[in-house]
Amino acid sequence: MSYVEKNLAPGEEILLQARYHWIRFVPGGSVAVLGAALAAAVGLLVPAGTGGAESSLRSALFVVAAILFLAGILAMAWRALVDSFDEFAITSFRVIRKSGFVTRSVRQFPLEKVQDVNVRSTLGGRWLSYGD
Repeated sequence: MSYVEKNLAPGEEILLQARYHWIRFVPGGSVAVLGAALAAAVGLLVPAGTGGAESSLRSALFVVAAILFLAGILAMAWRALVDSFDEFAITSFRVIRKSGFVTRSVRQFPLEKVQDVNVRSTLGGRWLSYGD
């Protein structure tokens, strides 16, 4: 059960629970794809020799590809972990934003106090339906 669900007042209901856009995983995913592409290119283009410079080059490139792939996967896992501790919700009475795990920060605004809403979106954000 989420923080928002645990802290609803009697008669209060959740109208909207927002979440982060998938675009936040693109940097880590790009690094992982780069590592996988490098591994595939090395496997196809660098001949597998029985020894010598070709074999050591092939091994070194595979190690670099593995490091890139693992770094990308770890970056996406870290992003998913950090994002899992944030909650955003609009209820019938208030707006709630909770963030953090070790040090929790909660901001709540009664709907009567909300006077305007600003949405900022770049061109790429408009194409992919996200913004601040």
